[in-house]
Amino acid sequence: MAANISKNMKAVGLFKYLPISDINSFIDLEVSVPVPKQSEVLIEVKATAINPIDTKLRAPKPQIEKEPRILGFDGAGIISAVGEAVKKFKVDDQVFFTADLRQKWHKCSICCFG
Repeated sequence: MAANISKNMKAVGLFKYLPISDINSFIDLEVSVPVPKQSEVLIEVKATAINPIDTKLRAPKPQIEKEPRILGFDGAGIISAVGEAVKKFKVDDQVFFTADLRQKWHKCSICCFG
């Protein structure tokens, strides 16, 4: 079940791991909105934070990402879509989350088991 979801979303991320003093260390992105799988929810993020985990993830290194690395490990927002197996959450629920670093898109460990 989904609310009116746009095909693109804004995000902050990186392709290159640059020193924080570099003006391009964070870049504004427009990326495709992910579709939640069966046991996932999609959150329209209203607030996010760059925390120590984000800082460690984006520390300078020679690696260049093929797909943008989206930052913002912690956040809060409103559920805009739910997978078919989700029972504990519904569209328009207000939630906060801590993301799962193993995923391309940040995934909330609580929301993945909705």
